[in-house]
Amino acid sequence: MLLTIPYLLIGRGAIALIDAGAPEWLYLVFMLCLVKAIKFFMWGPISLVMLGQARLREARALKQMAEEPVIDECGTEYASIRR
Repeated sequence: MLLTIPYLLIGRGAIALIDAGAPEWLYLVFMLCLVKAIKFFMWGPISLVMLGQARLREARALKQMAEEPVIDECGTEYASIRR
């Protein structure tokens, strides 16, 4: 989400240059920066939610592994000490 700010600043700079008489192809730079800024702004919270879900899945899997008994090759069952 923090990458949104530099893209918006670059886009604003392109518009300022166009207003000062620079070539109009800088509108492409502005549009590219605007699209990238929107993309980063939208995907920031979405990626945080996805990361949280992955962390919860990992925690559930570790808890399940800790509750399962450990059996070696000879068939001896050990109590799980993992937490």
